[in-house]
Amino acid sequence: MEPLIGLLHVCSGLLAVAGVAKLLTPSGTQEALRVAGFPSSPLLVRALGATELAIGTATIVVGGWVLPTLVALSYAGFAGFVISRLRAGDTAGCGCFGASASPLTAGHLVFNVAAALAAVLFVADPAPSLSTVLADQPWAGVPYLMIIALGVTLSVAVLTVLPATRAAARPPAAAPLSFGPVSRLSLIHI
Repeated sequence: MEPLIGLLHVCSGLLAVAGVAKLLTPSGTQEALRVAGFPSSPLLVRALGATELAIGTATIVVGGWVLPTLVALSYAGFAGFVISRLRAGDTAGCGCFGASASPLTAGHLVFNVAAALAAVLFVADPAPSLSTVLADQPWAGVPYLMIIALGVTLSVAVLTVLPATRAAARPPAAAPLSFGPVSRLSLIHI
């Protein structure tokens, strides 16, 4: 699975970035949890963020099979959360990245399922440590690390900027015509 290690590193890096965002600004995640009926508090969200940061970072640095399992379980849990919110018809901000107010979409579900599956690949065939991966890379692994950083950045954009842009581009719902105290319907009946 070593050719796919970059995929695990991007998913783990994204998990770590989401964790940092929750540590810094827990309000979006706190609101998303509250709306979904889960316990929510800044302390709980920060604990979740610290856990995500630890799992994501350790998976990249240490490798093995236990940490990718935790990454897979994290993304599977996020997918379950997305399913529950979408089934309830709630597409408000997901809180994925702390205070980010990007609307929840089916794209979040697809991304989370794909990330969970990518991490599962390394349960049966343990992931190498970062030092092992970088030892096989040219230029001390700097290009590899840049590609991973780009992958994480693009993933954040796909999960936050893209849904917000698509929501802003939709025309507003048509409101019924109103002419003061006389509505369009009353004009038809005259």
